[in-house]
Amino acid sequence: MGTLNLRLPESELELLQEFCEMTERNQTDVIRSYIRSLEEKINPKRIKPATITPYLLPSVPLSKWQMVQQVSCVYFVMDDEEVIYIGNAQNLYERMTGNHHKRASLLQENPSARIHWIERIKSSRVDFEKKCIARFKPKYNVSPSS
Repeated sequence: MGTLNLRLPESELELLQEFCEMTERNQTDVIRSYIRSLEEKINPKRIKPATITPYLLPSVPLSKWQMVQQVSCVYFVMDDEEVIYIGNAQNLYERMTGNHHKRASLLQENPSARIHWIERIKSSRVDFEKKCIARFKPKYNVSPSS
């Protein structure tokens, strides 16, 4: 594993520290999460439902859902390393702000849950979500009737 030494102006370091406190993550996790998110921007077809590792994606505690980004994405609600719900949103912030139908119950039953997301354009979002649901079989996603 490589090493990265980073020199930051004091104001940026304070911002990073504040973000770490708010998201309950350490600086290394925040920086690594951001770097991993660059892969999606560089080559979106590279990350596939069969190989995605949701807990490595950018995330915030579900209890602090107001901090999610305004991105078109597929999102994963996780409790520890278990995927418990998968959804997709044209704008994740608006989806969470709009009184998401499962947010309160997910949070009540899983107080330590986190929401992770991967940016996806509209044309690939629904298919990506369906394939992830088929792979992870989250307990809070309703299975279609047979």
